[in-house]
Amino acid sequence: MCGMCGIWGNSWHWTVIAAPTEGVSTDRPRMAVRAEQAKTLSKVAATLHVNITDWSGSSWTVQGPSGSTEVVETLPQVWESIERVSGRKLEPLSDAIINAFAPNA
Repeated sequence: MCGMCGIWGNSWHWTVIAAPTEGVSTDRPRMAVRAEQAKTLSKVAATLHVNITDWSGSSWTVQGPSGSTEVVETLPQVWESIERVSGRKLEPLSDAIINAFAPNA
């Protein structure tokens, strides 16, 4: 996806429901929820040496170990992008991912 589309595109996906849109009353600010999502995504992506960052609160940048970068909008696109830039299959129940979320990790 083009960088400009990553900013202007706003295709909502059901996985975005946890991060309410601006103006919606919530106990947690939208960007705080987004930061927590980024932290969780980063833990998963790090198991394949991939870096995930939030981009403008509406998209994610996915950077592989070789430096290749993609901009995506939804969680399913993040998973697909992780696999493309890493060249490896993402296994959600792998020991590496489970261990990344262990209490002492």
